[in-house]
Amino acid sequence: MQEFTTALDVEQVKIEGELYEICEMTTAGRKRYLNAVGDGLKVRMISTGKVDSKGADIMRKEIDVLNLTGAQVELLEATMFKVADDGTKTPVKRPTIEAWKVSLTEDLVKIASGLNRLDSSEKELQADAEKN
Repeated sequence: MQEFTTALDVEQVKIEGELYEICEMTTAGRKRYLNAVGDGLKVRMISTGKVDSKGADIMRKEIDVLNLTGAQVELLEATMFKVADDGTKTPVKRPTIEAWKVSLTEDLVKIASGLNRLDSSEKELQADAEKN
């Protein structure tokens, strides 16, 4: 039997000696994030040229990226908090994140993506495309 918890996963990181937490989002928070990012995508169904056993076209999804400017910032802004010495947590805001160097932002995004199950591998994406 599997046992689950509703407690959100958290990973702590230090930046320039300051403590931060990257947190798992709630389902509602993840939905808001994906909707915001999804506005920059266009999904089309494309025929694979094959048919299933009932003669229906087997389709696959093709995703066009229209605009993902800010997607990484959106993710970090939704999941990242600065932790004060007294334990108080303050959300990290867009101007702070945008001032960080690219390599730092990308490393933090990898952590946030993993915690929030946004890091589908290429094989998983291909398998999903083939299913649809």
